[in-house]
Amino acid sequence: MKKTYQGKNTIMTFEINKPTKWYQWLVIALFIVGIIYLVVK
Repeated sequence: MKKTYQGKNTIMTFEINKPTKWYQWLVIALFIVGIIYLVVK
């Protein structure tokens, strides 16, 4: 459990240190918009 938390924390830090992966945030934004669309629909 502690190992999993450290793994997630490492991924978070890696993402923060890699601003070149802006497209990942775009995918997340589209995913959230899709969920909101389905809920509102």
